[in-house]
Amino acid sequence: ALIEKDWLAFGHKFTDRCGHINGDPKELAPIFTQFIDATYQLYRQFPYMFQFNEYFLLTLHDSVHSCEYGTFVGNSEKERCLFKLSEKTGSLWGDITKQLHQFINPLYACGSYKDECNKVLEPKLHPQSIELWRGMYFRFESGIHARETGEDYLLNIHNHTASLEDHVKFLIKRINGLGIGKSEKNSTEPKANYDKLNGEEESVLGDKELSEVEVEKTKVMLEEIEADMKTIAVEWRSSSKVEQCTCSITFDAFNIK
Repeated sequence: ALIEKDWLAFGHKFTDRCGHINGDPKELAPIFTQFIDATYQLYRQFPYMFQFNEYFLLTLHDSVHSCEYGTFVGNSEKERCLFKLSEKTGSLWGDITKQLHQFINPLYACGSYKDECNKVLEPKLHPQSIELWRGMYFRFESGIHARETGEDYLLNIHNHTASLEDHVKFLIKRINGLGIGKSEKNSTEPKANYDKLNGEEESVLGDKELSEVEVEKTKVMLEEIEADMKTIAVEWRSSSKVEQCTCSITFDAFNIK
């Protein structure tokens, strides 16, 4: 919303400032890069106040200069409408939405610090508090970057946890779909009650015995659920000591693992 309003709607001259085409060299100015860098400094000093991560800022910056999307092409909203860029090019926001999990800051905890969230951020402006953004200015110097940063590790744990939670919801839905253990009260918890699960031919629902056909059908569905449980990765490994993927892509600090 901030970029849409204060940069795009207010008519920041991206084409002239970024030198997308040959023009007046006096118009060149890295204003947007400075804005992204300033945001990064705030992000480093207040990591729990921002829902996005460093990769999101890098994506924004690169999208402005690559002209891959029509979002940042042109000197004003009028030019973008005149050239019908929304019809001829893709939208950066649409692609970000599709890959939102890659841009989440695992340290974001604004909900736990509501009082601080309502205050104006007061960054430390001492020279020693300003951090050189190696991810921006030395991104291609692979030798100075850790292959997996602490933030990457936390993001992997966050994604793993979210994946497991989604899989648990899926399995609960499958178990409830068996039609076993239904009660008059709605519940999200599976209510299946089995005396014997493996190799037995008896399944009891409360005090009512099921027929052999129902028992066999239930066993088949349980086997399917067990197979579904094995489709989720539960032993994620750190990529800090991995140099190359099985697909021959080299791992560096800014590859999405």
